[in-house]
Amino acid sequence: WLALGDCPGTGVTGALRVMRTISLLNNAITHENPAMKGINDPASIMSWLHGRRLEESSHNSSMDLLLIYWDNGDVKYASSRLGFFVRTKAGQDGIPPVHFFPGDKKSLGSPRTPGNHAFRQGNISLEAGDYMYLLTDGLLQQNGEDKPFPFGKRRMADLIQSIEGEGPKDHLFAISNGLNEYQQNMTQHDDNLLIIIRNI
Repeated sequence: WLALGDCPGTGVTGALRVMRTISLLNNAITHENPAMKGINDPASIMSWLHGRRLEESSHNSSMDLLLIYWDNGDVKYASSRLGFFVRTKAGQDGIPPVHFFPGDKKSLGSPRTPGNHAFRQGNISLEAGDYMYLLTDGLLQQNGEDKPFPFGKRRMADLIQSIEGEGPKDHLFAISNGLNEYQQNMTQHDDNLLIIIRNI
């Protein structure tokens, strides 16, 4: 299992929200909760988690969450608003295709999302050498100094496609450098998290 989350709020309130969500996730994926016993289905767990957050909070406790179940390159995922990129092996033209997988447009734990909302599940099969790039939206929404608009999905896909190194560290450095060159002296406006996975 792998979870990537982005929670609004700061300080004690934000920390408590994150801690409670982690506790509920652990309870579900370790099957300590009888309702989740035997379930390795990210969408079902996301929908259950959404309902629990609504039950426990009288105010907006929304967050973005990407939940992944990985089994030897076979990936099942469900997402609340967080998308991710996949880069597969190069084709005959020598250019590795890059695909973007968007998340559900509904926020987990938000009172604007119906309590019975069923999060969509996706399935991907990765081959050896394929990459996944999991990221929070702050990376895509970062404005540049010379270009006062977001970095965006298109630039990120082009940047990922241009990387020549073979290891995850090479990809991390390339993306970090590309974002820094775009941002220059513009203030970073959000927390950023990037996870790069290479299937072997």
